[in-house]
Amino acid sequence: MKKLVADDVQALHYLVTHAVLDLVGAVVTPLATLIYLFAVQWRLGLVLLLPIIAIFLLVTMNSKKVVGEHANGVWANIFGGAVTLIVIGIGSYQLADLLGLLPG
Repeated sequence: MKKLVADDVQALHYLVTHAVLDLVGAVVTPLATLIYLFAVQWRLGLVLLLPIIAIFLLVTMNSKKVVGEHANGVWANIFGGAVTLIVIGIGSYQLADLLGLLPG
């Protein structure tokens, strides 16, 4: 019984002290990066924001809780995944071009 109480206290300690900071770091870092990119070079910020939007839409359209019976089927998921990969490729290409990693 004593061990169960100690384990619960440790789990609660992690939740109160560390989980909030981890969540804030996971949200603030990408958000600050996007804001900086929009301030420095808005086209690159927009290109790097597109995969986030595509993934969000893909996840949302697969949620039966959100869209009910209108959730994506297999083919819609295949095409949505392809669009997401293409957008990530375009963002990677733009980033490589900006950093001067592409020849020419």
